Parts: sequence; structure tokens; C-alpha cells
Amino acid sequence: MILSAIWSLGDQVVALLDDNSEKHGMEIAGVPVICPKDAQLANPSTTGVIGIGDNRIRKQIATRFSFDWTAVVHPSALVDPSVVIGRGSVVMAGAIIQAGTQVGEHCIINTGATVDHDCRIGDFCHVAPGVHLAGHCELESGVLLGIGSCMVPAVRVGEWATIGAGAAVVNDVPAGVVAIGVPARPRFDL
Repeated sequence: MILSAIWSLGDQVVALLDDNSEKHGMEIAGVPVICPKDAQLANPSTTGVIGIGDNRIRKQIATRFSFDWTAVVHPSALVDPSVVIGRGSVVMAGAIIQAGTQVGEHCIINTGATVDHDCRIGDFCHVAPGVHLAGHCELESGVLLGIGSCMVPAVRVGEWATIGAGAAVVNDVPAGVVAIGVPARPRFDL
């Protein structure tokens, strides 16, 4: 949960934004839920992060609002000082990101994921809990690596591809496909 990552850094969350008007006025974990439009009008320089796992929806929101998007790194994450983390990205508890890695904007490196040296993670990617990337891997924009999946060194996953839970990526994966299994292979019967 991104709220707990923010709180663990000692930062305050003043509001949660949601388009669903039925949630406006409610509270989640003691934080009020308000209309995003109201927040944008009240303070256009609002600092924020998007707490939505779906890569495409996260991209829509990021382009819809001009907030001051900030990166959040849980204090229990181990991130080498040479790592570059883009605006709006979140690194959750227990994640490890090694030297020379670049993480794009609005990405999620989820709980317990490991990203080894010199990887390139494009904008709007989601590296799910327990994922393991070996060195020199590349994720193009919008990639979802399902829970517990892994990648051998120096392979690439094309933009907006999805790697299924527990899959092992041992060869490059083309853009836009769903790849499952060990080894991961594109599934065309969806």
C-alpha cells in the first residue's frame, strides 16, 4: 500500500483523489477522499503519486493532471545510490534495485522485487511482488511483470507486454503480447 510507504517516510497524506463521486467525503485509513478536479483547482502545485496498479490507467491519470509527481521509496527498500528513479514512481518495502539501473516515470517496483545491475525500466511499468530481474534486462514502456516472474540476463520485454505470474523470461518478448510459462512464450489464444 502506497500510503504505508509514504507514512513510513514520515510524510503526511492530506487527501486521496478518486473520480468516483460516491467515495467523496469518505475516509480511507483516516485520509479524506476528494474529487481530483477540486484538488487540481485548489492547488495546481500539489505533490502526489498515483496509487493504481493498472499501467494504462496510471498513464491516463499522469497525463490528465499536472501535479508535481514525486517518487516514493520505502525506507526498507535497498536502492543503490547510482539508481535513477523517475517522477511518480514507487519502490515498495523490501525491494532491491542494484547499481546502474534506470527506472522510468510512474513505475511500481513492488514488495520484495529485485532488479539487478544496469537494468532499464521504461515509464508506466509494474514489477509485481517477488519478481526477479537479472542484470542488463530491459522493460519497455507499460510492461507488467506478474507476481513471482523472473528474467535471465540481458533480455528485453516489448512495450505494453504482460508476463504472467511465475513465468521465466529467457528470450526477448515482443511488444503487446501476453507471455506465460517456463520458459515464457506468447499466448495467442486470448
